[in-house]
Amino acid sequence: MDLKKRAKVGMVGCGFYAQNHLHAWVDLRAAGSDLVAVCDIDSGRAEAAAQQFGVKAYVSVDAMLDAEPLDFVDIATRVASHQDIAAKAAERGIGAIVQKPLAPTLADCVAIVETARRHGS
Repeated sequence: MDLKKRAKVGMVGCGFYAQNHLHAWVDLRAAGSDLVAVCDIDSGRAEAAAQQFGVKAYVSVDAMLDAEPLDFVDIATRVASHQDIAAKAAERGIGAIVQKPLAPTLADCVAIVETARRHGS
């Protein structure tokens, strides 16, 4: 990623914990990061977050990752979904920040890191 350009961020998950992440991305605008899209399987939550933060809403991670020219995603979903979402981003060359815990097991954590390395994200 070119550090001189603005980073385009997609938020996956718009629930309780994600609210802190969403507000943080607003605070980081001055530092060069732009929240451009949100995704949640609950369409009401996705739409509410999109309206509040002035971005596009998605209910499908695949749709968001395919439609948006993202530099990385911030994943704040249930821990059981982290590995799948991080892999989908990595396969498209999109980096990921994953809310803790990274995964339910050490093996799953290693798999997330190995997938990201394999795809150079």
